[in-house]
Amino acid sequence: MPYATLQQLPPAVRKRSKAYQQAFRSAFNAAFAKSRDEGAAMRIAYAAAAKADRKTIGDRAASPIVTVEDLRDAIAAFGGAHDKADARRHIIRRARALGATRLLPESWRSDTAAAYTHSEIRTLLQGALRRKHTDELGNVRYPYVRDVADAFVIYELESRLYKAPYTISSKGAIVVKDGAEVLERMAYEPIIKADR
Repeated sequence: MPYATLQQLPPAVRKRSKAYQQAFRSAFNAAFAKSRDEGAAMRIAYAAAAKADRKTIGDRAASPIVTVEDLRDAIAAFGGAHDKADARRHIIRRARALGATRLLPESWRSDTAAAYTHSEIRTLLQGALRRKHTDELGNVRYPYVRDVADAFVIYELESRLYKAPYTISSKGAIVVKDGAEVLERMAYEPIIKADR
């Protein structure tokens, strides 16, 4: 069945750049109209979208970053990126994966948290807390992240709340320090209406 809009594309495709989405939609619709074979149309669409994405300098500051040379090219092409924040995050992630953070501009190296979305930081913190609260026999006490701030995390463990500072190393590792038990407070204040 052809895709009339980009919003109808599969979720994995919608997470990619606009160029990727448009190429996927166009290739899928053309292939499906010709063959009526959805599986074949999907394969053709994914191949066409990947090819279009590699040619696009913009949303991801150049083609896929697989080698150190690709990383150098992406850093050089960064100025042409449409979404600079997204491109920067992508380049920092790939530099870490390639073990080549030394190639990043100096101003990028100190800002490792910028390479992660809030959701990714929350997921990394959840994993770090599980590791921290696993005993030597492998029994996990299952902490639950309730809230995340730039420098600390609030988590629940066995019906108690804790506030713990955390850091993200230059290599992207999250370190959660010992937490202090905290009390959650909620207050309801009356609304004071002004006399007229």
